[in-house]
Amino acid sequence: MTEQSLPPLKLLGQRMLPKEHLPSMTGSVAVDIDETVGALIVMGEDVHVGKECFVRGVGGFHKHVWFLDRVLPGRIQVAAVFASLEPGTYTLDIEGQEQLGRVTIVAGQVKTLTVSQLEVSV
Repeated sequence: MTEQSLPPLKLLGQRMLPKEHLPSMTGSVAVDIDETVGALIVMGEDVHVGKECFVRGVGGFHKHVWFLDRVLPGRIQVAAVFASLEPGTYTLDIEGQEQLGRVTIVAGQVKTLTVSQLEVSV
């Protein structure tokens, strides 16, 4: 994984969303990591809002979350947040169509994956 700085994002209120894709109102998302579990944040773009992001692991395990606008101080970041995942290697995709590759989750750590319309950066 590589560290990346976030690009400038639109200020809250500049985009109208369908009711089912309203941004989080708390300003943060709690991740539940400790010595037994890690977390994954998949940062996307406007085109990803409302789409499902899937992780698939060993033994048929799968989990999905929505890409939503996450309200941060003075800006919005589109992200899918897997707040708690068992350590291991997972494959990721967006709605079963856009393959994002593989990511390894480590207990006690939050991994970040950045997805653009054209490329995936881990």
